[in-house]
Amino acid sequence: MVSTVAVNLKDCPPFASQHRPGLSEADLKQWNEHYAAGCQAAAAAQWAPAAAHFAAAARMDDTFADLLFRQARCALALGESGVAQEKFKRARDCDALRFRCDSRLNEITRQLVNARGDDRVRLVDAERRFAEESADHLPGREFFYEHVHLTFAGNYLLARLLADEILPLLPDGIAEQNAAPGPWPTSADCARRLGRTDWHEAAAVHSVISSLQSPPFTGQIDHRDRLRELEATLQQLSPALTPAGIAESSKVCAAA
Repeated sequence: MVSTVAVNLKDCPPFASQHRPGLSEADLKQWNEHYAAGCQAAAAAQWAPAAAHFAAAARMDDTFADLLFRQARCALALGESGVAQEKFKRARDCDALRFRCDSRLNEITRQLVNARGDDRVRLVDAERRFAEESADHLPGREFFYEHVHLTFAGNYLLARLLADEILPLLPDGIAEQNAAPGPWPTSADCARRLGRTDWHEAAAVHSVISSLQSPPFTGQIDHRDRLRELEATLQQLSPALTPAGIAESSKVCAAA
C-alpha cells in the first residue's frame, strides 16, 4: 500500500513567505499598501473589501504564501468554497518552509502507483479522502493538531482507509474465513479498547502547546489565536487532570 499525505490546509497558515523574483520597488510598495489594507479589512470581518485589496496585491505578486492564505479565508467567508480550496492549496505549495507535503509530491505518489498497473500495489489516497470527509473539502483542526500531526479522529480515519485496502490483499485462506466481516469498530470503540481518555487528550494538547511556542510556529500569522484556542481546549479538559479524573482514567485503562 502506498499512501498520499493529507495535511492541514484550512487551519495552518504558511510558515514563511517570499515575494516573486524581480518584483520592482514600486510594485512592492503598492503590494504592501494593498496587503495592509486587506489585513485591516479582514480583521474587521469586512470580507469583500479585504478580498478586493488582496486581489489587487495578487496582480503584482501572487506567489506570497500568506497572501494566498488570506485570500482563501476571505473566499471561505464569502461562501466561495471552490476558490478557497484552490487558494489554500496554493498557499501550502508556495510555503517557503515546506513542512507539509505539497501537491507535486502527492501527484508523484499517484503516478508511481498508477504506472505499475499492479492490483497488488494499492493506492491509499489519504489526501483525497481526508478532503471528502471535511467541510468544504478542506481538512483542518478536526483532523490535525497543527500542520500534520493527527488528532485521534485523524488517526482513526487514516486507519480506516488503510484497513479498507488491507482486506483485498489478505491471503485467500484468511479472506475466506472473513467473507462477511462485521462493521469496523467505531472511533469510540477504538478509544475504549485502547484505554484512551480525556487525560491522554489533555497530554497531547499540552505537548502541542509546548511545540507551538517555538519556531517555526511562532512565525505563522495567527499564532497567538491558535495558542489561545488550544489553551481553552486544555482548560475544558482540566477535570481529567484532577485526582478524581486521573482515578477515572486509571479505571478505563485497567478495563482495557
